[in-house]
Amino acid sequence: MLANYLIYTMSITPLSIKSTKTTPEVYFGEGSITMRGESFPEDAPEFYKKLIAWLQAYKDSNYAKDSTKSTKFVSQINFFNTASRGFLLEMVSLLNYIHVQGHKIDMTWYYDADEGIDEDDINFLDLIDDFKVPVEYKPYSS
Repeated sequence: MLANYLIYTMSITPLSIKSTKTTPEVYFGEGSITMRGESFPEDAPEFYKKLIAWLQAYKDSNYAKDSTKSTKFVSQINFFNTASRGFLLEMVSLLNYIHVQGHKIDMTWYYDADEGIDEDDINFLDLIDDFKVPVEYKPYSS
């Protein structure tokens, strides 16, 4: 009985990474997932493997399986390179899976109002729109 209680009450450990010149600030916790900054790391697989692993564990957590709870994902990535793009799509795919399973995901994707949205951004956002998780796009001023 105690083992079942511990499994049910265990929560996933938050992940917090400070930004660098080439990587975004990251905070992943129960109910709140945030990324801010730029993403063009020299070794994108090395940087993103921690984020993907965390989301995979989150997907299997009791919190993400609870349809009475929700998770807010906020992205304010000013710039990302091609390598980062693939990992960001993988992250959105995992969030989409959680959403489709019944856990509410609120996704807000901020873009720089001063720079606007270029063709690469539009193509990326079109790919995100193919998922079932709702996305709200909002401008911000840098």
